[in-house]
Amino acid sequence: MDSIQIILITLILGLVSVVGIYYIQNFELKSTKKPTFLIIGNNYSGKTTWFMKLQGKKKPTISSIEANYGEIRLPLSQDSIAKPFQIVDYPGYLKYDNLFKNLIEDINLKGVCFVIDSELNNFNKNLNLIAIKLFKILTITETYPNGKDFLFMVNKSDLFNSLPVNKIRTLLEAEMNKVIESELKNNEDELSFWHDLLPFKFEKLNGNMDFKSGSVLKGKTQDWENWLDEIVVNPQ
Repeated sequence: MDSIQIILITLILGLVSVVGIYYIQNFELKSTKKPTFLIIGNNYSGKTTWFMKLQGKKKPTISSIEANYGEIRLPLSQDSIAKPFQIVDYPGYLKYDNLFKNLIEDINLKGVCFVIDSELNNFNKNLNLIAIKLFKILTITETYPNGKDFLFMVNKSDLFNSLPVNKIRTLLEAEMNKVIESELKNNEDELSFWHDLLPFKFEKLNGNMDFKSGSVLKGKTQDWENWLDEIVVNPQ
């Protein structure tokens, strides 16, 4: 075998190895999705601040314009058995529905943290947007077996004019009724399952819907952290 043949065989074997490694890596990536918690909410609700705080990082409070990806170890209360989980801070804008749907389908979604600004004026101003955002994500997650668990993080509960958890839940249910009825008029066939949820009540959903108050800036986040631990330690 001359030197040219040896070189050609070496190149071919090298190419086969590179291609083989590429397919193995991609197969692993597609078949072993990271368990993920999605953090969503309106702009300035405090979601990005909490996203950074979970990772022990500090960052100026600015509105997210693209998804932020991070990693934490859960359960937070038991570091000896903690494992890595991905957290995704999704922008307050849900303008691009297809991108949002693709994101959820591309991750191993363990739960959704929905951050709500409980300050009276901000909540009233954003109530319809919150309901629309919630409708869009529930339209996806409620199609999964047993749905997905949600934590409604009622943020800024330390403010004197913040709304209590029960009031926010009641107002949000009433607004969801309006949004669902409006959406059904335009997309009756695709959204038919929503008929069974009218009049809308959170207890009718497949996933668990937990509302817990707290404050990111004041460090009152223990109930939220306990929720994350509970989902990890006692999965559905």
